[in-house]
Amino acid sequence: MLGSDDDDVLLLNEPNENVYVSIRNTKDFCFATVYVFSTTASKVFLIDSANPLSGMTLVWEGDPFVHCIVEHHQGYLYLFTDAARGGQPTDNHYILRSSLDVAFDKRIWEGSGRALSESDDGE
Repeated sequence: MLGSDDDDVLLLNEPNENVYVSIRNTKDFCFATVYVFSTTASKVFLIDSANPLSGMTLVWEGDPFVHCIVEHHQGYLYLFTDAARGGQPTDNHYILRSSLDVAFDKRIWEGSGRALSESDDGE
């Protein structure tokens, strides 16, 4: 029942008040995405929309203050980010892809090979 705490399930408890938490959904509505940003790390979790009580799955973790957006399309996760590449900081955003079926600790993000900058005109 809306407004009742009796049936609530705790998915995330973040006691640190210096943490920014954002909840969105993927464009295909297959997942809710939970973004957790702090001075120590950036993390993205997925919640399966078909089974929301199954918990959250960590799909990406990066350095503090890194911007990223995770989307899902046909069994792949796409990460749009400005995270350091090969240990080197970047001023551009780029896209990475990974199969949804891979566990976080085994996940390999494939690069697009093309960095996107704010000045890109799409050509």
